[in-house]
This record gives sequence, C-alpha cells and structure tokens, in this order.
Amino acid sequence: MDSANKYCLITGASRGLGKALAEHFWQQGWSLILLARGQQVLSEVVRALGERAGQSLHTIVADLARQEEIE
Repeated sequence: MDSANKYCLITGASRGLGKALAEHFWQQGWSLILLARGQQVLSEVVRALGERAGQSLHTIVADLARQEEIE
C-alpha cells in the first residue's frame, strides 16, 4: 500500500495495540494522528517514534468515552 500523503488516525495510541499500530504505520511511512487520554504517555510514544523526513506526527489528548471531549 502506498503511504505517500496518507494519514492514519490511531486511538489508544499510548499503549498496547494502539501503540503497536502507531509503530507499524510510522515505520511504513505513514503520517500519524495519535489520540490518547494522557499527555505524558502520548509524549513518550512520540519521542520513541522519532522524526522521519516526509512524515508528520500530530497528537490529540482526549477521552473518547466522554461526549464533551469528543465535541
């Protein structure tokens, strides 16, 4: 799959399956939008992924179980 100019939105990106998916798609050249409930752990994931030319990495801190945070 061609990852050029493609974004992947990953919820639960700070641990478990979400973190593994973030690592996989990042290595495949995708730009990412990572969503998690905690800023500290999300920042750790971003640091671990590092920078890659031609890719962008964005984060959103929110709890999708809370309607007011989704809006």
